[in-house]
Amino acid sequence: MLASAGLHVAEETLLNFVGFVESVGIRCTWHEFDFINFAYIIAGIAAAAIGWRAPSVSLSYPALLLWNVIFHTGASVVWHHANPGVFTAIVLFLPVGTYCFLLAARDGVLTRRRTVLAFTLGLILQVYPLLLAILRDHFRY
Repeated sequence: MLASAGLHVAEETLLNFVGFVESVGIRCTWHEFDFINFAYIIAGIAAAAIGWRAPSVSLSYPALLLWNVIFHTGASVVWHHANPGVFTAIVLFLPVGTYCFLLAARDGVLTRRRTVLAFTLGLILQVYPLLLAILRDHFRY
């Protein structure tokens, strides 16, 4: 998971994800981009360390990867062109995230409740930085 996340961040960085985000009307700096991705890597390390002691929490990271596929693919469809990160999202995140859930099922720790909770936590991780950026632009202190 972490290796695919690292490659994903590299793709987004080299193909100017910040420029893409700003082109669709969301203010973002490279500092913010780096901070968010650092937090995502820490979340991945934490998920791996937690393992099956808390399956919903550890599976929230592969769920985040799968939500990322949906967000990148959706953005590509809406703006009619591939965006920075869509390639690694589809080629790496989709199979890696799916495989993590298959391993959880094989190990007997995957339940419907844990899956729903993992995808809910993953969605929160995916949306939280975007929500903060949107709110920042509406509330000036």
